Amino acid sequence: MARSSVSTLISDVKVFGDYNLTDSDLDSMVLKAINYAFKMVRSFMAQAGIWEGLTAVASFKTIAGQAYIDPTLAHIVGNAATFTGVAGDTVTVTVDGTATAGISLAAATTVALVVTAINTAVGSTVASEDDNGYLMITSLVAGTSSAVTIADTAGTPTARLFAATADKTQSAITDILEIIKLTDRTNDRDIIPIPYQRLISLYPDPDTNKTTTPDFYARFSDYIYFGPTPSAGIRFYFSYVKSIAELVSTDTMPIDTDYDPLVVSLALEWLYTFLDPKDRATILTAKERTADLKKVLITDAIKRYGVINQSALRGDMLDAYAISPRTAE
Repeated sequence: MARSSVSTLISDVKVFGDYNLTDSDLDSMVLKAINYAFKMVRSFMAQAGIWEGLTAVASFKTIAGQAYIDPTLAHIVGNAATFTGVAGDTVTVTVDGTATAGISLAAATTVALVVTAINTAVGSTVASEDDNGYLMITSLVAGTSSAVTIADTAGTPTARLFAATADKTQSAITDILEIIKLTDRTNDRDIIPIPYQRLISLYPDPDTNKTTTPDFYARFSDYIYFGPTPSAGIRFYFSYVKSIAELVSTDTMPIDTDYDPLVVSLALEWLYTFLDPKDRATILTAKERTADLKKVLITDAIKRYGVINQSALRGDMLDAYAISPRTAE
């Protein structure tokens, strides 16, 4: 779908507001007003269940025996508890953008020795064994630069350590505002969201209840917690509302051009309020125009956006107080 550049909206606001002159300070003020306006439009769209441009999909893998995951810290997990190196087995491990090439695994007769070879070559403790004896490589930092990749330099040792290609690379997921739906596709089931306090009351000791796939999850302090605790590395796929960074003039708007008039109208409200707060008639007229645009583009447009209306996902869950913990498997 078509999306405008932020610079185009800056120009539109200046034209409609009769501020059409070259002034860098004015441009900065208009950009700030557009950011305020976009946040309001994003809230209007979310309330109406219109997710276009506001959502993303991603995946991550759990850590065996760990009741939570930090999606801002990249890690990869293999799925083989045994390994015997052969001549020519070398790998390149890239952690947070720094590649260590040609790590020889030819003499490694166990996953533990693979761990030692990688850590020695990298010079940091990035590799370890998980609870199932599988190779795990973890980033050294959390955040947007957090990324881990393992690839064959020669031979095919990664094929014996990582059966799935998707498990050989992972980047941090740092823009999660709210999770819409989380799914375990390996076991073909949705994981039900419940409040964090409810989760820890059901599973106060994460080590006593472990299962191949959890029933519930909760998000707290940017971590995703599971109950029961996953006993294996499970790949979860999820859709989520994105946390969008402050817009700059060179950006493209995250939402369709259909919503440009509403963003411009809201931005003008901010400008009128701060540049000429005594002109009540102009401010009220701008508010009326914004209300009309919101009604046309958001409130009365839900049926038109029925295909992307996912608001039912939020209500399609069990009552948090009508559930009971599953016993350990």
